[in-house]
Amino acid sequence: EGHGSYIQNTSMDYIGPGAGAYEKEVHVTYGAFRCRTCCIFLLLLVPILSLLAFWLWPRRTPAPAQAEAFNCFADYENWRNAWNEAKANYCCEKAGRGCPQPEYPEYHKFEYNCHSGYSNWFF
Repeated sequence: EGHGSYIQNTSMDYIGPGAGAYEKEVHVTYGAFRCRTCCIFLLLLVPILSLLAFWLWPRRTPAPAQAEAFNCFADYENWRNAWNEAKANYCCEKAGRGCPQPEYPEYHKFEYNCHSGYSNWFF
């Protein structure tokens, strides 16, 4: 004795109200996930709110197309003579057409003679 033996006790002692019962209690535990009503409701609510936000969200409306003051493609071949200064400035700014060419400074006022010194260029 004293080597792990036990004595079965079949009697129960009454301690007080709510401290015990003779009936077997059953505890239910769920082994798998059960989708509850609130989960289904939330899953349906998210797409509905997304659609409402998409439909009701304020959108930027594009500005109405303004009529162009000048047609920069008409008479472009002869723009220096055909266009006035206002049209040339407008088309240069908006379309990059009709811009005056920058005047480059003249570096050499004399002509080169490519043949002078040709016979002795190597030595």
